[in-house]
Amino acid sequence: MHKTRVTYLVAAILMSAFAIQAVSSMRQKSVTTDEIMYITAGYYHLRTGEFDYNRTNPPFVKLLTALPLLYLDPELPAIASDPGAWSEVEQWQYAREFLYSNSIDADSILFASRLPVVGLGLFLGWYTFLFALKLYGQRAALIALFLFAFSPNLLAHSRLATQDLALAALGFVAAYYLWRFFERPGWSALFKSATFYALAVATKTSAVFLALPVLVSAAVIVASGRPVLSDKWHLTIFSRFQGKRVREFMYMVAAICVFGFMSLVVINVVYGFEGSFVQAKTYAEANRIIDTIAARAPFLSPILDVFLHLPVPVPEPMIRIAEFQASRVASGNNIYFHGAVSSQGWWYVIPVAFLIKSPIPILLLSLTAIVAVVRAGALRSGEVILILLAGFMFCLFTYLKSVSIGLRYILIVYPCLHVLASGIMRDGVAIRRFQAPIIVVVLAWYAIGTMRVYPNYLPYFNEFVGGPGNGYKYLADSFVDWGQDLPALKAYMDDHDMQEIRLAYFGSADANYYDIGYEYLPSVGLRPSRPDQKWWYEPGADSPGVFDPAGGPIAISVTLLAGIFYPEYYDSLQDLEPVDNIGHSILIFDPNKE
Repeated sequence: MHKTRVTYLVAAILMSAFAIQAVSSMRQKSVTTDEIMYITAGYYHLRTGEFDYNRTNPPFVKLLTALPLLYLDPELPAIASDPGAWSEVEQWQYAREFLYSNSIDADSILFASRLPVVGLGLFLGWYTFLFALKLYGQRAALIALFLFAFSPNLLAHSRLATQDLALAALGFVAAYYLWRFFERPGWSALFKSATFYALAVATKTSAVFLALPVLVSAAVIVASGRPVLSDKWHLTIFSRFQGKRVREFMYMVAAICVFGFMSLVVINVVYGFEGSFVQAKTYAEANRIIDTIAARAPFLSPILDVFLHLPVPVPEPMIRIAEFQASRVASGNNIYFHGAVSSQGWWYVIPVAFLIKSPIPILLLSLTAIVAVVRAGALRSGEVILILLAGFMFCLFTYLKSVSIGLRYILIVYPCLHVLASGIMRDGVAIRRFQAPIIVVVLAWYAIGTMRVYPNYLPYFNEFVGGPGNGYKYLADSFVDWGQDLPALKAYMDDHDMQEIRLAYFGSADANYYDIGYEYLPSVGLRPSRPDQKWWYEPGADSPGVFDPAGGPIAISVTLLAGIFYPEYYDSLQDLEPVDNIGHSILIFDPNKE
């Protein structure tokens, strides 16, 4: 009993350490590029009950992050046209007006909106602890929670009002309850798993793909010969099937059907059943698919016509989001990697990013743990789920190479690895005398490495590439720079007694809000000073020419320096050495000092 109390006390201390790091650091960061839109959309959804504004991702976490704003009661800007028809730039302009032209100051809105995500981070931490506790015991649970509490990548996104940390948390908890269901079959664990999975889908569309590792896990566990259905559990339902394995297979099929039904119910509740059960023919994409099939197989036309008249049990706004995301995947993004830019991306970007943006200790511990469980010969059901889930996310975003613009897409990999890595300290396994100091050194290396980069968790890079100061040479966009460092730029200018700087900024924050004096350089999200200058990069527009670095000091976001936007325009800076690095996301060049 005493040991258990100590375990939970240490767990509470580690959870507090995570919260302190997240909350204190988020006050030092400006709104990020995507964040400004999601904050506004969530409050718009709450106030109007409509989901027509910002269909980039589903609304669950947007609604959650907007809840504290009901207390602050900011004003929504007036709307003169249909938000559902707005371009991304128009949505962004509306969001910027909401955040920076409101009766409530922007910092208060931003802080309040980010707090629920910190709560989701703590929620993820608790289930990381719980998963390791049930799987490996108390000692391992504390190791897993320690790895969670000092994870720079989880800390980076736990203080942003975006969907990435939430998807990791909800998806991981769904996997936990799925494992509990496999270990002790019962409707309670199945319903919880389905609910959290549905909330993950209602948070980000990529969560739909998590259904695949669920199905594979079920198949592997049934095929492994593990007992799934006890002799006394629901025999009246499955006793008609001959053979124990057949009964267990049919039970699993029934469970998956219940899982799917429960998920649909929860998703519809999140959307208030808006547009649910309309006929498939309402959607242009469904008609296109049916017409394509009918043209190739005319004899199927009567059957296909029936499908078009079937009600779709999914909310209409979610169908629209899926259509948008499909078009986004098809069009892709410009991806920067180690000096090159591609609209197609590279399959190895996510694996390499994981290797250079994850602390080396977690890589070593995870590799050791995975080798150990594989060599043991028989994986536990929890290990099957964790390995399949982490591996699937790697494979998915290796395949979707044209949209992989941040490690945030695979955040769920980290809690999976934290639990697996903790297995090397499982209860009942003796720690040899020479092993204890090695483990202590590795864990200290891990924690100190994270604390040293405070509060700059987003551009964290490990020693393989020389640390975060060199990260911009390898990656850009939300791997490194999401427009988060205008407060740090202002502090730098004050420290150096600078009244104005030439500024090329990528992001959504308002430099004027931070009282930054600047001369406008071609940017994405920076307020122009003349009519011929633009808020936003326009693909296909005439090139602004070639940038002449001669003159005063220059502050440039590393995403703009990479050439993702304004291709080749800032190439003249590539030959110069930056004199300072602000938050590892904004570089300072001073041609006069070259």
